[in-house]
Formats: sequence, structure tokens, C-alpha cells
Amino acid sequence: MRGVYSDSLIEMVEWCMALDPLSRPQSVFALQKELSREGERRYTRLSVTERVRLGLDNMLTDTKKNIKRATRIGTRLR
Repeated sequence: MRGVYSDSLIEMVEWCMALDPLSRPQSVFALQKELSREGERRYTRLSVTERVRLGLDNMLTDTKKNIKRATRIGTRLR
């Protein structure tokens, strides 16, 4: 998901999912405080290969959605 979401958001999600419960945010307030922190959003630059793969994944996902939608419409018409 790097390159799609900011590095700071990914780090925050990783913080919330830490295996050690004491390493996670201990309150909603702590999480809100981190979310509201002013700062520059950092994005990891994707390589050409990663950008191509991301584009292909998006095309495949869109194609699958369109096929599901078309088959639902087709079964309703019968």
C-alpha cells in the first residue's frame, strides 16, 4: 500500500496493529492526537514495476466488478 497511502498513515495503522498490546495506542485520545498532528505527508515513491503491478491490479479488480454486475443484470432479465 506504500505509494497509495501516506507513510505516516501506514505507520499509524502498524502502530494500532502491534502484537504487543502495550505498544498500541492506549486510548482513543492518543490515536486522535496522532491523527491531528500537523506534519508533512510522506509518500514512498513506487518503482516502475510496482506502478505497473498496481495498475494491473486495479484493471483486474474493475473487470471482476463489471463481470459480476453484468451477470447479475443477465440473471434478472431471464
